[in-house]
Amino acid sequence: MKKIALCCMLYFLVSSVTNAQTQVYSGGSLFGNGFARVLNKERSFYIDTTGKYAFDWYYESVTYYNETLPFKGRKVIKGNKYGIIADSGRWILPAIYDKIEKCDSISYLVYQNGKADLYIDQHFLFGFQFQDIKKLKEDYYAVKQNGKWGVYLKPDKKFVVPALYNEFDYCFGCDSLGNYVYARKGDNWGVVSFKNEELLPFKYEYTQIEKRSDEWVTSFVRNGKHMVVNIYTKAETICPDECDCEDDFDWGFKRIKSGDNYGLVNTQGKLILDTVYSYINRFAGYHEDTANPYIIIRKDDLYGIADSTGKIIATPVYSNWPKIYNNHLFALEKDSMLGIADESGKMIMPFKFKYIGGIYGDSLVLGSDSENENTMLYRMDGTPLFADAFQSITKVQPDSTTSEFASLFSIERNDKIGFYNAVSGAFIDPQYDYTSFDRYSNNGKRLIEVRKDTVYGLIDENGVAKMPVEYTYLRSSLKGYNDWVRGIKGDKEILFNIKAGKEALSVNGSISQLEADSSLLLVQEITNDGNRTRDRIVSVTGETIVPAKGEIVSMGNDFAIQCSENLVDGFNLINYKTRSVTPLPYKNVWTCFNPSLLIVEIDSVTVKLLNVVTGQLLVGEYDLTTEHGYYGDKIIPGVSGFVHSCSIVTQKGKQGIIDSLGNIVIPSVYDNVELLTDRFILLQKKQTYISNDIPFTKMQYGFGDITGRVIIPVQYDMPAGKMSRDLFTRGYFTLVKRVPDQAGNYYPLNEKWGIADTAGNILFEPTYDNIVIDEEGDGFIVQQDDKWGIVNKQGKVIVPCKYDDIAYVVNGYYRENLPLRMPAMVKKGDKFRYVQDGGKELSIEVKEIITYYPSVNEIVAPPVYQPKNKKTIPKKLLGKKDIEIVAPPVESNRRYY
Repeated sequence: MKKIALCCMLYFLVSSVTNAQTQVYSGGSLFGNGFARVLNKERSFYIDTTGKYAFDWYYESVTYYNETLPFKGRKVIKGNKYGIIADSGRWILPAIYDKIEKCDSISYLVYQNGKADLYIDQHFLFGFQFQDIKKLKEDYYAVKQNGKWGVYLKPDKKFVVPALYNEFDYCFGCDSLGNYVYARKGDNWGVVSFKNEELLPFKYEYTQIEKRSDEWVTSFVRNGKHMVVNIYTKAETICPDECDCEDDFDWGFKRIKSGDNYGLVNTQGKLILDTVYSYINRFAGYHEDTANPYIIIRKDDLYGIADSTGKIIATPVYSNWPKIYNNHLFALEKDSMLGIADESGKMIMPFKFKYIGGIYGDSLVLGSDSENENTMLYRMDGTPLFADAFQSITKVQPDSTTSEFASLFSIERNDKIGFYNAVSGAFIDPQYDYTSFDRYSNNGKRLIEVRKDTVYGLIDENGVAKMPVEYTYLRSSLKGYNDWVRGIKGDKEILFNIKAGKEALSVNGSISQLEADSSLLLVQEITNDGNRTRDRIVSVTGETIVPAKGEIVSMGNDFAIQCSENLVDGFNLINYKTRSVTPLPYKNVWTCFNPSLLIVEIDSVTVKLLNVVTGQLLVGEYDLTTEHGYYGDKIIPGVSGFVHSCSIVTQKGKQGIIDSLGNIVIPSVYDNVELLTDRFILLQKKQTYISNDIPFTKMQYGFGDITGRVIIPVQYDMPAGKMSRDLFTRGYFTLVKRVPDQAGNYYPLNEKWGIADTAGNILFEPTYDNIVIDEEGDGFIVQQDDKWGIVNKQGKVIVPCKYDDIAYVVNGYYRENLPLRMPAMVKKGDKFRYVQDGGKELSIEVKEIITYYPSVNEIVAPPVYQPKNKKTIPKKLLGKKDIEIVAPPVESNRRYY
């Protein structure tokens, strides 16, 4: 006993020493979602955050849309077992299952130890009590028990069809799911209903193609013949070799064959056409939902028509395929001439046509007769509608189908276009070179744009001119006012009122709608010197809102600013809602991105804000400066303009922030202020310091917000080579301090970095030489004395600065868009290690960094699922019945992750 105990103790000690040894891998990736990939020689697998083997590889992406727990994740393989991991790293299903198959967007079929179950709503439905499961419809499931299939009703927890059958199939893809299954008993197939009724006897072979779920079964074979069986009448017919059985039933009937001839059976199995025809089919393109469909029949190479009751409408005496128009009129051919019959078979148009292009309104036929090859419109009695034939006649089919053009025909003669309106009888003689139907309208009715030679106009569907054909170009209708069309005539822009039938405006300039009020138009007319415009605002009714007294230089929602005509007498403020005109006695006026405020010059050094609604100047005076530039002097007002309801203002050379009412948000005590976002503000002040006995000025900064709160006091130094926007990145404020050397001198590159959050909490003071911020990651990568470490989001050091590098973005290590996750990959010398939160290293060493996902060359075939009650399949039995081939095919270029 002592020897046995001593051996056990020695084994334990040896095992402990072995486990404590560092595991060396040839490659490793960063951690992502709680796992990292490591490479051991040529085999890679994934480890968890403790360094333990987790799984071999990702197999394929999965998405689960369950309302209570939606997730996106990946199927993984561990050994020869499957599991599912969400992208968050949470195990949805542990890798203990033999096989996992997606059933639909909310369920998975899972196999384990020869049993199957459906995983849905975070639980399994059946407790792995069946060998296999297939969902049929609603609460019905096909389940396999003791090697046999039955139908199980889940709410009642019972079999409605006992498990007596060798195999099941079901039309899962049918539009309407049926209430029966295709079942095999022994070597024969039949049909069993969900009520355990034998709908068709077990005497057929099964093809698994052309499956249906209605009264017809088209998937059975008997005595080598493809059968069609009606489950109500049990009547069998042989599917004709030259037709597609499935196509027979799309129109609700089935063709039957006797010898070389066909007949027709309806959905109830009743014979409605005897087997005396060499061809039977419906009209091509006939709508399935049309009541009482019509059928083409052929006998002795001649064609006729029958209806769905079997009534013969036209006996098979016609020499070519009949065509159907308007779902009840038929074009028939006899002696190479075409005529038209109605649904009773009565000829209503004589056999006089060589071609029929369409029947319209049951009264007009588009075609050509035997004496004239040109297209013509005919009345239903066969007489031509026009005395002369035309080059072509076509039914108008504009891009936007409108009732105005439903009866319109385009007529062409001598390469000119005209029209005929079949309802009104209006005839528009061919005279146009171009027509278009979809741009213009009058009182909601579409108009036809026409061109004659090089000029354009508009006509209606009866040819009545709505806009004379005399314009060089038609631009567009006014938005919201389709009766008003802009166009060009010579060097003038015009506005044409279709309703009034006349030009409302004609100017040497431009006409445009106001964005703020589409009922108003800005009319800009160029003056005689060609350099300035006389602008006015008019309504679409023609009323003058702002008279033409000078150029309108700015416009808001309700107001416009207009220069004086001589550019000397100042500005006018025009309210085009109230029609009031207020002189502005200011030398200069600026807009400021606020519809109710203007910046006005008070004197040569001061500007104020004017409330254009009240006419009052707001409290607060701001600087007016002049900037000298390449293009001359530029006057700059001390109000930058309102963004996010705030504006930067300058007072006596200092900057601050005001709100849209002129209230002070940030007092003007700073040398520079910048809006970083819609919330945060950069505040800067100049500070003087002495270096090498020489005074220098440096810019220090802090942060505030648009409520006026100073979040971070102005005490940090602007870093060299950085922009202001670089100081607020990924949700954190960067804090920088320049550190003096031993002599007390400051150098720009001798900087220390820290981090604060947007609440003003200093996560860590500027003590580091460099910082890498990752908003989505577990912390900040920091550098100190040429060594790297990690500080978490609470400011706590979780990895001390003792590593040569950290594989993230520093020195260009490939990151794969993975956020910084713990354990982090750190570099010591020429080797990499994984370090956990707290600085503890995993007993793992990695020689080089690899990608998180393997390359195509590293992918191996998925494991083969072999049920426990199955034996290895001998090659001589492959392809035999009852043998389940379970190994999926492997594509060499497939990526299983």
